[in-house]
Amino acid sequence: MRSLFGSESSNWKPDDPTVRVSLGWALGQTGQFREALHANEAVLKLTPDFAPAYYNIGLFAKSETLTGTAYTVPVSHRQG
Repeated sequence: MRSLFGSESSNWKPDDPTVRVSLGWALGQTGQFREALHANEAVLKLTPDFAPAYYNIGLFAKSETLTGTAYTVPVSHRQG
């Protein structure tokens, strides 16, 4: 089966941070902000230095749905 990106979809691994952050992005774009945050947090558990996950968290944490809700990255994900 061919994916939108022209590569074999069977080569994509569920634990690949790019795949997971893409899922988080897609969830956020459909208004599922909490689910998007959880998907990106899952990326950080596997790859704590994966910058796109932090970027997505920043975008979706300030969404309309979460206005007035404080959001912090869990301490276990922070480096140094």
